[in-house]
Amino acid sequence: MTTVVKAFIGLFWLLRLVCAVFPEEPGPLNFIPTEVVRRYPVFLGRPHRSTLRQEPLHIQRILQVNRTLYIGARDDLFRVELDNVVGEEMFYSKKRTWESNKNDIRICRMKGKHEVSEFCH
Repeated sequence: MTTVVKAFIGLFWLLRLVCAVFPEEPGPLNFIPTEVVRRYPVFLGRPHRSTLRQEPLHIQRILQVNRTLYIGARDDLFRVELDNVVGEEMFYSKKRTWESNKNDIRICRMKGKHEVSEFCH
């Protein structure tokens, strides 16, 4: 066999090995086309239209109960009333904030988790 063929076969097996070591991540649970998404308002983490400052969003969970969205972020829980949505943005009506106990964060770091990850908050 020529050197090119051997290199090609080696590359093929290397590619198969890499694919086995790094399996493909599962696809999204749901997919909505971009042209459909543009017709709906988005949540940027602001309490009302006149506020320019946005809250830092580290969204982890979203739950819809009737016409209310509960958006769980790292240290915050936002409540968005879907009946009050006007325009291109959704604004929260209530926000609850809590911070993780410093001792719990320390223990989390001792277990090998990164302090800023969602596991320690």
